[in-house]
Amino acid sequence: MRFLEFIRSVIFSLYLFISIPAFGAFIILLPILFFRPSFKYEVARAWSQSVLLALKIICEIEYEIRGLENLPKKNCIILCKHSSTWETIALFSLFPKQTWVIKKEILLLPIFGQLILLFKPIPIDRSAGKKAVEKAIHYGKKRLKQGLFVVIFPEGTRTTYPAAGRYGLGGSILSLHSGSPIVPVAHDAGKYWPRNKILKKKGKIKITIGKPIHPKPNDDPEKIMGIVKTWIEGEIKNSSA
Repeated sequence: MRFLEFIRSVIFSLYLFISIPAFGAFIILLPILFFRPSFKYEVARAWSQSVLLALKIICEIEYEIRGLENLPKKNCIILCKHSSTWETIALFSLFPKQTWVIKKEILLLPIFGQLILLFKPIPIDRSAGKKAVEKAIHYGKKRLKQGLFVVIFPEGTRTTYPAAGRYGLGGSILSLHSGSPIVPVAHDAGKYWPRNKILKKKGKIKITIGKPIHPKPNDDPEKIMGIVKTWIEGEIKNSSA
C-alpha cells in the first residue's frame, strides 16, 4: 500500500510540475490577447481546480469546505494555517482576486517565481524584523485599496502537522491600519500532504473559513492574533479528534 501511495505521489508531482509552465503560458498570454488584465485570476483558478482534481483522481485526496457563508463579499485579510503545499494551491479556488505576503526567496524559484510577480505579491525579508512588518503593512494597504484579498500565513513558514508555529503580528497590525476585517482559515492538509515530503496519504482535507474579525482602532495586535491563533488551532484539534 505504501509503495502504491509513493507511485501515485510521484505521478501527481509530475502533473503539478508540468501544469505550472503550461498554465503559466496562458496566464501571461490570455490577458494580453483579450485585453483583460484580470483574466490571470481566472486562469489561476482553473489551474488550481485542475491540480485539486488531479490530487483527487491520482492520490485519492478530497477536500471539504465549511463556513463559506463567512466569506465577506468585499475583499479582506485572510489569515491561513500553513502546514502543506496544498493551501497555496487551493486558495486560488476558494477566494476571488488575491495576493500574498511571501518570503522573498519564493521569487527565485524558476518559472513559478516569475509567474507569482504577475499577482502583485508582497515579498519580505523575514530576517529584516520590524522593517519587514512595515513593508507588509505599507503594500498590504495598497493591495487592499486595489480590491485584492491579502493572504497572510501568520506562522511565516510551513509547520509540521499538527504543531503550531509562532504567529506573527503582521496580519493584525495590517487590519488595524487598514480597517479591513480578518477572516481566519483553518485546515488539516498537513495530515495528508505533509510539508517537505513527496508521499501523500489518501483522505479528506477539512478546511474551515471562520467568521470575520473586526478589530477596533485601539485593540491590541497581540490580543487580536491570539484570538486568530486560538480559533485556528482549535479547529485543527477538533478535526483530528
